[in-house]
Amino acid sequence: SSQLMAHIARLTHVFLWCEFGVGFTQVDVQALVKELDGRVAIRLGQTRAALSVSKLAKLGVARISIGPSLFQMAMNAAKRSALSVIEGGRLEEV
Repeated sequence: SSQLMAHIARLTHVFLWCEFGVGFTQVDVQALVKELDGRVAIRLGQTRAALSVSKLAKLGVARISIGPSLFQMAMNAAKRSALSVIEGGRLEEV
């Protein structure tokens, strides 16, 4: 709606948060950067298929966030290590 577009026009950035680990496609990002005049802040995806920091920068994204991703990854690694110990294994890097 025109009211929504007027609101967006006043924003310095539009922050895009995707589902955990999914990320946006290159086509999605190109369209968003174009439509929002480059005022796009985006959460970095967590899969091998996710766009890299350098790719997002080349596409014109103004800001890239990692959100709670590093914390989540660290906690998942701690959980896997703890399960290995509980199951009679050893404490190893996972």
